[in-house]
Amino acid sequence: PFFWTDQYGKRVQLVGSPSLSDDFCVVEGSFAQGRMIAEYRRHGSISGMVLVNAPDRLATARAALASSSVVA
Repeated sequence: PFFWTDQYGKRVQLVGSPSLSDDFCVVEGSFAQGRMIAEYRRHGSISGMVLVNAPDRLATARAALASSSVVA
């Protein structure tokens, strides 16, 4: 799954299924800084990612999600 929205000058993109997660971790930046990349994880594997003002990292996020072995 994938969605994006532009809200108040920020582009928010989400890939994967965050509802499957049991952990959330910001891996780069912060929302307050205006650019952020975060991972949703389940049992240590990526189940979803959210990107804020980081469209240049979308392909990388999709690849990371595809290579992760998440069992629903």
